Amino acid sequence: PWLEIYQTAESDYVRPISFGHVHDLKIEIDLDRLQRHVAAWRERTGAFPDRLERLVEEGLLPALPTDPRQRPYKYDPATGRVTCSTPFTLKRGA
Repeated sequence: PWLEIYQTAESDYVRPISFGHVHDLKIEIDLDRLQRHVAAWRERTGAFPDRLERLVEEGLLPALPTDPRQRPYKYDPATGRVTCSTPFTLKRGA
């Protein structure tokens, strides 16, 4: 619904707020999805993938998502942690 609100908002107040929700939700959904696939890889192989592209190469993902600014997500193969360099627009937990 936030994307629809953003696309149809006529209010200068509503438009940036709805954009913030769409922006932040994309990051949260992408990070959760990537993290789940990294965990599945580790469960299957006993180690974290050496790079996120392995998830695509092995058919777990059709393509790697990019953040709202079209930048790749960051990945630490030592910990299996996926992060985003683009900051959240809205206050987290608010």
